[in-house]
Amino acid sequence: QLRDLFGLLDANGNGMISLIELEEHLDSPKLEAFLKEIDIDVSEARNLFLLLDRDSDGRIDADEFLSGCLRLRGPAKSLDMQLVMRELAAQRKVMQGFAGALQAVMPEA
Repeated sequence: QLRDLFGLLDANGNGMISLIELEEHLDSPKLEAFLKEIDIDVSEARNLFLLLDRDSDGRIDADEFLSGCLRLRGPAKSLDMQLVMRELAAQRKVMQGFAGALQAVMPEA
């Protein structure tokens, strides 16, 4: 089903989906059904594209699309959010440590 959707969105057949290609299919029943299935409103399609475009090259290849869409389905979303929050907390501690070390070396900073 996801491969079929990818094929539909890849209008020029180059194996990549651009944001323009995605936006051109926003009224597609297949795309609308898929977005509804993963609890994303059509108005958030641009944000979905930016999320799936892991390498930020302005295009989504089949791997980015399939793996990204599969991660957005079902209860894994809650788990993923918890993992992100945990990672963010760990990064915050690291940054606080750097800030403390910097202040020790440069008290006026």
